[in-house]
Amino acid sequence: MLLIAMLVACTDGKDTGEDVVGVVADGGALYTSNCVGCHGADGAGTDTYPSLVEEVPGLADTEIEEVVLNGKEAMPAYEFDTQEMADMLAYLRATFG
Repeated sequence: MLLIAMLVACTDGKDTGEDVVGVVADGGALYTSNCVGCHGADGAGTDTYPSLVEEVPGLADTEIEEVVLNGKEAMPAYEFDTQEMADMLAYLRATFG
């Protein structure tokens, strides 16, 4: 049961019908190396960068992917592959909603 809570499935963007399973711990490592500097370890954000605690629960996975992969305002775009994006989504959902 705990393993199920630690994994989140998302589509890989291809029309194969297969899902890519995001790993929360791997997404956490990506978050630490790419996001903490602006959004903070707790996701509270700053005057320049939004609070993920407030933003993530109201966004669909596709909206989060759009921002992460294409950037928005002060946030740069990130070149995550399908697995990395699934991992990041798993972490964001498990941590911030």
